[in-house]
Amino acid sequence: MKRILFILTLAFVASSTWAQSLLVGDSNQDGSLTVADVTTSVDMILGRQPQTVIDLNPYRVDNSLVAGTWYIDTTPVTFNADGTTDYAGAAAFEFRPWKSTLILLDASDEIMKVYNILRLGTGKLTLQDSDGTTVSFSDTKGHEYVDLGLTSGTLWATTNMGATNPEDYGDYFAWGETSPKTYFGWDAYKYSNGSYDSLTKYCSHDFFGYNGFTDGLTELELADDAAYMNWGHKWRMPTSAQLEELSNQCTWTYTTINGVNGNLGVGPNGNSIFLPAAGSIDENGASEIGEIGIYKSSTRSPNSPDQTLLIFMSFNPSPCIVYSKRNDGSPIRPVRNTQQ
Repeated sequence: MKRILFILTLAFVASSTWAQSLLVGDSNQDGSLTVADVTTSVDMILGRQPQTVIDLNPYRVDNSLVAGTWYIDTTPVTFNADGTTDYAGAAAFEFRPWKSTLILLDASDEIMKVYNILRLGTGKLTLQDSDGTTVSFSDTKGHEYVDLGLTSGTLWATTNMGATNPEDYGDYFAWGETSPKTYFGWDAYKYSNGSYDSLTKYCSHDFFGYNGFTDGLTELELADDAAYMNWGHKWRMPTSAQLEELSNQCTWTYTTINGVNGNLGVGPNGNSIFLPAAGSIDENGASEIGEIGIYKSSTRSPNSPDQTLLIFMSFNPSPCIVYSKRNDGSPIRPVRNTQQ
């Protein structure tokens, strides 16, 4: 079987409501991309709806709606816009939205699998095999998040990195390091030559830099963002501004959930988030675990390059933004935004 894959190029009429719907793929504007939306969009492409799309070849195959990195549990699966994928081995795929099917082809371009698309929604792809077996993909490695109704639209993960439940402490990370560990002395810190005044990255003052090193960087680059590197491209460590927004816009209560102390924050929309009192770990060992919560941001202190900004939570339910040494270990609560 000779297979030809096309990249669908759409031209939109900016003033048309239909064109705006097709642009986002959400024909009924309910905030979710469904098979019905896909069918409606394709109907428009094929001329069965008021013509708002021009210069289209009705036989083109549109793979763009599934192209990207998806996850089965935590295993990444790539669907590339050119029609190749690593799903089910070295295969190619054809996405045929007007038939609600996704077809996998082997190296000889022969059909290997045909899946019915049960759901293609925001961050969710559910397929059904011919034997009735379903497989679900997520665009976020399956990590859950909560919308607290914050002004910025920031979505907060419901667990710490390395945790299974909201009340679990999870893993501890030094600032700018992407792997958890248990010892947090300066001599084990990635971006130091053994002391607080020998920094090799994220330094704006020559006193703190190794041999006078400075680079002026104040925000973690993605390669040094533990959330991005471990949870995928939609996740980040929170900035200091996001921590401050969380602190100011939620109503906080120090409480105990399943035997674990922590701070419960209720957002403007009534949804809540629990940050366990996981304490921290420095070069001398664990400190105040079960008593306070310390969660680092991706933002370095503007005045002291050896420190980072973090949110501090204690028996006083009102959290505050303070500074802490970069090499100290603390949990990370990742964020994502509504545009990711």
